[in-house]
Amino acid sequence: MSHWLSFVTPTELYGAVSKSEMAALISIVLALVAIVLVAITLVLVSRWYMFKKMGMPGWYSLIPFYSSAKELEYTHAPLWWIFLLIIPIVSIIPSVILIHRLAVVFGKGWWFTIGLIFLPFIFYPILGFGKATYENTYPKSSPITPAIQYSLIAGFVFLALFAPFPSDEGFHAPIRILAENSPYAADDMYVYYSDKLLPKADPDTFEVEGAYGYDHRTAYYGGEIIKGVDAGTFTVIGDYWAKDKDRVYSDGNVIVGADPATFELIDVEYEYYGRDATQVFTYDGVIKGAEPETFVPLQYGYAKDAKNVYYNMELMSDADVSTFTVSGYDLDVPYDAQDKNHTYSSGKIYKAPSVN
Repeated sequence: MSHWLSFVTPTELYGAVSKSEMAALISIVLALVAIVLVAITLVLVSRWYMFKKMGMPGWYSLIPFYSSAKELEYTHAPLWWIFLLIIPIVSIIPSVILIHRLAVVFGKGWWFTIGLIFLPFIFYPILGFGKATYENTYPKSSPITPAIQYSLIAGFVFLALFAPFPSDEGFHAPIRILAENSPYAADDMYVYYSDKLLPKADPDTFEVEGAYGYDHRTAYYGGEIIKGVDAGTFTVIGDYWAKDKDRVYSDGNVIVGADPATFELIDVEYEYYGRDATQVFTYDGVIKGAEPETFVPLQYGYAKDAKNVYYNMELMSDADVSTFTVSGYDLDVPYDAQDKNHTYSSGKIYKAPSVN
């Protein structure tokens, strides 16, 4: 079906449905909506008359929370159940019990209770309009006092008038991007990385620098907590480098052996290399034997110090450091570096192919 649709234009697709078929479809949808509205109205009216049979004004049945409180009172259920009835998921069991108690006080049993739950538009009219009479055989619980009645009514009015209702943006303030081109964002309650919630992040203190995010408790890279970070001394020193009083980090990972007290970037713009007082590092670790004082990054993965030349962290033992240079990019030239003895391509001595 999906393959067929991919080759059918919207005009052809809609043209395949006749006007009569479309009208029939609309009629079915409208009929279903009408049936649902009639069913809801029938339940509401039935509960109105059911409340009157219980000795209360019918309009009590229309007030959320208060109607539940009156049902608890007139089935002699504990009033504190009202708090259980407003807790999501938890409310399922007390709601079923309350509906069963309503069935019992009208002389019905568990099968009728099931009907009230799954077919309310049939079984509530039986209670409201039928011959069933109210007779409460449950032992009495604490009565609902006028103070509680008025409190419930006042609470409902307050919720109706002043409680925040979700908009397209939900209950929270609009989500704001914390830095340009950053996947980190926040609202007034939470911090997010792309579409992932960071439940432990504090939106009030959360900041973004480079690829890192951090608050007063910890730091994040790629939306994941960096374990062991000292938040009080955490400092971002490049898009992908950071440090605290104990460690140096690259891409959120600890650079083993790096001294945070003396660590710095060698080339702030390029950012691939860093050094401390005794060693040179890349994102992936230490360059063995490199001198931090004289180390100079070159192009195309090459670098050198006073004694040696390196390619992607590896020592080029055949290279002459005093004459080594990197060639400009040229498609017509098969090598990218040279010294007085050799030409090089990707760190290896370039040997021109033999011509037979």
